[in-house]
Amino acid sequence: MSARSDTMIEACTAVQSASGSGESTITEPWLNVHQAAQHAGCGTKQLYRAVNHKRLKAARLGGRGDLRFRRQWIDSWLESLADPVASVS
Repeated sequence: MSARSDTMIEACTAVQSASGSGESTITEPWLNVHQAAQHAGCGTKQLYRAVNHKRLKAARLGGRGDLRFRRQWIDSWLESLADPVASVS
């Protein structure tokens, strides 16, 4: 394994230990498509579709066009999907 891989594994383990659960907590400002899908609670395919239809903002990196998202972009997209709920009085 490379030194970078070791560092990433250590960072993930530290985050898991700090959170007190087995689930990792994402703290980076930029999320890749898998992290974004985890944050949104949906699949990666749905994110790609939303980006292609210009419903979700994303940054494309390099020649392969890897996507990166900010949490607030994902949250805004999710809020745009929400239906208003009538208050019950």
